[in-house]
Amino acid sequence: MPTSSLDALRDWHDFFVVIGTASASLLGAMFVVISIGTGFLKKQHAPATRDFLTPTVIHMATVVIGCALVVVPSLERVSFSVVFGLGGLIGLIYSGRIGLSVKRRHEIDAEDRIWYAALPVLGYAAIAAAAFMVLRRLPGALEVLAAALILLLIAGIRNAWDMILFFVLHARRPN
Repeated sequence: MPTSSLDALRDWHDFFVVIGTASASLLGAMFVVISIGTGFLKKQHAPATRDFLTPTVIHMATVVIGCALVVVPSLERVSFSVVFGLGGLIGLIYSGRIGLSVKRRHEIDAEDRIWYAALPVLGYAAIAAAAFMVLRRLPGALEVLAAALILLLIAGIRNAWDMILFFVLHARRPN
């Protein structure tokens, strides 16, 4: 990878702008999801909010921030690696913690365990791997980073849809 991210990412610029914009738009849509779920968002449901709603917002925000950082023209290879390496590791730890919490919930089916727990862990591990690859100047690093951000975006889309369906169905249930 050349010294500055601008040189390395010239061909990737439009990709990251589009993915970042899509994620930012969907992040805004999460506020609609939250407003629909206000009847559910009570103190007794705080653990569910921490395990499902908050991580989805964080994953989409990660995509937005990651795409914004990628297009910073003055970000050098080492800085790029440090920022994405730390971000990937922090995300990996956070998602691992959420994954363990989701795993303990017996009412959650296997599909939700994959989308809310396993795939975000994989996404953040790939971000950390991409950072290492950039640091070591290994080929394919940007492809790995792109795949990781797309994975987090797709998980965010799916999980936002899952939550909106949950909130709508929950609102229709008699108390």
